[in-house]
Amino acid sequence: MKKIPATPFARRNLDKKIADLRDKTPADWGSAHLRRAHEIVEQQVGQEKAKEIVIEAVRAAHRALKQAYQEQLGEARRPALADLSANCRAIANTTKPRLKKEIREKLDYAARSAFGDGVADLETVQLFFCECRKIVEEFPEVRAAALIFKHLVTDKDDLTHGKISLEMPPMEINGRPKGRWPHHPKIALDYEAIPAAARSTCEAMLTRLISERRKSLTAHDVFECIRRASSALVATATLKSQPKALYEYLADLDAFLRNYELELGRGNHPEDTSYRSPLHEFAERVLLEQRDPGSRLFDPVPAQGETAAKIALWEIARTTGEIPNLPSPELWLIGDRTFRTYLERRSTFKKSR
Repeated sequence: MKKIPATPFARRNLDKKIADLRDKTPADWGSAHLRRAHEIVEQQVGQEKAKEIVIEAVRAAHRALKQAYQEQLGEARRPALADLSANCRAIANTTKPRLKKEIREKLDYAARSAFGDGVADLETVQLFFCECRKIVEEFPEVRAAALIFKHLVTDKDDLTHGKISLEMPPMEINGRPKGRWPHHPKIALDYEAIPAAARSTCEAMLTRLISERRKSLTAHDVFECIRRASSALVATATLKSQPKALYEYLADLDAFLRNYELELGRGNHPEDTSYRSPLHEFAERVLLEQRDPGSRLFDPVPAQGETAAKIALWEIARTTGEIPNLPSPELWLIGDRTFRTYLERRSTFKKSR
């Protein structure tokens, strides 16, 4: 199924959009996609009912894209969880048996200071990571300290592909490593980026640990606790999942279209293999208006203009020596296979709603 590159909805105001659609006649709507969607259903149910159908479809499209955006955000945060788990494992393995007593005592004191109030939250965990970084930076000649430092500031890809070096990076005048965040080590940023539910699980386990070992809490205990929590979450996370937003959107459309004695269905044309049924086009246009109002899926560049563009691109390639990337043809968000699969499973979606 084609994933939807959803627009961040912090920039969308659904209520304002709906009010604007209600206040204007369909002919005055600013979106060509919505005007055409209205024409499709108007032929079957009349103007006023068609307007209500379009408005309800806009609501459904908004929900679908918001769901798709949340799924993509979750997928983007999973690598941070994997990085956090890998780095905490390496640091936990280093802090107990292999570390000089002086460094270990300083790290343990940083743990008791950060969590001394019995609170484990984003602020205290990041404070602990930052203090650990400051401590190990003071011992660049100690191999174990250099290893901890690298796992505090390095991406997991660098660790797993042999790119890690145990030499301290060159320092700037202010004492900070080149090319790193000036205030927060990488591990602290990863902790902030993991899914909120995962962070809550880590903090719940840390709080329980602190209550049991407040006076004897060590840095090893903290890193090992975060490692256990994050490793369990990585193991149970679905790293690859097809978003169900399109199916949910089509199910929403089906639900209220039935109130007007309409039903989604495929269409065929003996002379046009790309033909789509009117209600399939309706669903696509409403979704496009929410995701990409400027889409030219239904108004492609004329063949003459496309040829001129290709000639211009290849002229650039000839003069610069660089091969340009030709623009790909725009595809339907709700492709025929997706639409057909939904229709085959429609009864399942009806039962689940």
